[in-house]
Amino acid sequence: MSSTSPSYLLAEAPGKNHGLFATRPIATGELVISEAPLFTAQGLFEVGPAVQRLSAAEKVVFEALTDAYCPDKPTPVTRFKTNALPLGVGSTLGGLFPQISRINHSCRPNVHHSWCEKLGKEVIYASSPIAQGEEILTTYLEPYASTEERRRILVNDFRFVCRCDVCERADPANDALRKKIAQLGDEILYTSRRDPIGGLRLAKERLRSMEEEGSGDPAEYSVTHYDAYQTCIAVSDLEAAKRHMGLAYAYRLLSEGPDSAEIPRNLALYRNPGSHPATGMHGRRVMPGICDGCGKEAVGGGGDGGKKGKGTAKVLVCEGCKCAIYCDKECQAKHRAWHEAACSVAGRLR
Repeated sequence: MSSTSPSYLLAEAPGKNHGLFATRPIATGELVISEAPLFTAQGLFEVGPAVQRLSAAEKVVFEALTDAYCPDKPTPVTRFKTNALPLGVGSTLGGLFPQISRINHSCRPNVHHSWCEKLGKEVIYASSPIAQGEEILTTYLEPYASTEERRRILVNDFRFVCRCDVCERADPANDALRKKIAQLGDEILYTSRRDPIGGLRLAKERLRSMEEEGSGDPAEYSVTHYDAYQTCIAVSDLEAAKRHMGLAYAYRLLSEGPDSAEIPRNLALYRNPGSHPATGMHGRRVMPGICDGCGKEAVGGGGDGGKKGKGTAKVLVCEGCKCAIYCDKECQAKHRAWHEAACSVAGRLR
């Protein structure tokens, strides 16, 4: 999922100053950039001293970056505030990444960025195919906010009005779908505590809704498949749990690469799905086979607490990965393009 040839260059981006553009086609799951921070700071009070410690050449690199807060009279603090990224989710330690900070925002990005503790680097992986000449775009926001909320945050925190295709259309239907995706993400595990089958249905609905919306962030797919895994493992349906963990692993690899801390954990749970401490927490039952394409349910999950359910014998299991399931070949073909990248990764687990 990587290549030795350069995949991007810095060039002028209309209406955005500069941006990064693909110099060749980039595949989903391919590493685009892996970059160590020029410097880090725990708080803004540490920025000035950190900049003073930079070499002359490093200061030139830093001072070439945009300052959205004080464009006429840039300061080290406001330049850092404009460009820094946290070193991990929830971290108070920020890092300045000269190349990555050049990546512009879109509400439908084509890359995913994350901090890799093992490498000590921020890594950027393609979340969808990127054509030669296409701009490389990330998101500065939570992915499923409304157009109004996204624009408000971007103006307040980053000092620009988003002109991406999603915001320019300002489609109420898209806003409603994004709101639904966000709500489903909050409801899956809560629902599964009292209704495991209901929790699984919500997870599958969220996955289908993300495909419909077209956002395609593999990290979000990984999280949702992991939620589905937890729902299945809580009722000891190891077969269904293993399928979801295979896809959670695949999407995590596509979004964060092999050095992600989650990869060995996901791999261990795929190989031994029953090793999770929550296994059997809600008894034992067979979950219904819910089509990954349309949501149609097959046999399983009913009668005598699920004990008489026949599992997923009547669903069509993807031959490539043995993880995705469909109601029939026509439905599988309709959704093949969306599943292809994850299928390729999960298929190597067999």
